[in-house]
Amino acid sequence: MLGHGWCACFHFCLIFLMATLYGCGQSAEIEAGNRILEANLFLSQGKCTEALNTLTEVESSKRDYYFYQSYSSAYACFANYKEIEYVENLSNLDSSAFFKSMASFSTSRETDPTSAGFEKLKEAIRTILYIPASTGRLNSDRVSLYGLTKGEDLSIQVALQIMSHLGKFLYHYGNTSTAGVKGGGSATSKCFINYTTANAQTYHANNLASLGACDGVAKGHADLATGSATKFTRLCDFIVHLNHAIDIFGNITFPNDGRFDSISDVSASIDTAIALAEASLTAGTLTSLLGFYDYDSCVTYASNATNLENVELYFLSIVERGLQ
Repeated sequence: MLGHGWCACFHFCLIFLMATLYGCGQSAEIEAGNRILEANLFLSQGKCTEALNTLTEVESSKRDYYFYQSYSSAYACFANYKEIEYVENLSNLDSSAFFKSMASFSTSRETDPTSAGFEKLKEAIRTILYIPASTGRLNSDRVSLYGLTKGEDLSIQVALQIMSHLGKFLYHYGNTSTAGVKGGGSATSKCFINYTTANAQTYHANNLASLGACDGVAKGHADLATGSATKFTRLCDFIVHLNHAIDIFGNITFPNDGRFDSISDVSASIDTAIALAEASLTAGTLTSLLGFYDYDSCVTYASNATNLENVELYFLSIVERGLQ
């Protein structure tokens, strides 16, 4: 993990290895530590299944910071997500075209919404967002649980995973080219979704010049089709993940590493984009959507026909305008 304590896992492994050799500590704690150590060794060899199976044997009462750090990494392993590789991508991040940059990363090129790249990475993200709660937790909750350094380390870990998942979403559902240009991919879609409500269609007509390739209200991606059983679940993946990214970017200190230099600019760019979106809409249109930090609440809201207009306006004003 490349946070404040990027070598925490290494130190942790040494501590528990020494505890095993010298018989220190309580046996249950040593057993849990040994399983986490073993899982990390499996992960270093790319053995995702073995790592996950080992971690599931850790008693729930012993599932601490080190466990969740490794458990998330085990799910990410199935998605072929490599943190070091993703951090290297950050040097190519253009904060003035945040969505386009993320869609253009080689790690974003997903063509199947049910792929491991999508689904297992989402599981990795959920592992940290739901420590150990029924609803999504904020950075402040992780800091309260584990202290500033460890809490922010987990937030950095999940922020990078979230950015990777957002990039996959933008690339696939935005039907982008490898350069991140919306509508430039192999599918026929030019927009993320179809815009069916009257106010969304009016907004589309009035803001056509700022929507890029999305030049019609019925040119959404087939995997987000109206009436699809998975449409709102997938839309809420984006909504919830962006909300958590905003929370994390605005509340933590990233490592003193040049590869992270653009993060503060990205955070400011997102804030500006959202402020512009809110200014272009009736007051309160986006309030609920910008406040969802857990998936179920978002899906319940979005799938209610009464709220469809707000969901469509969210995607027009933030996502379509944000990805040209």
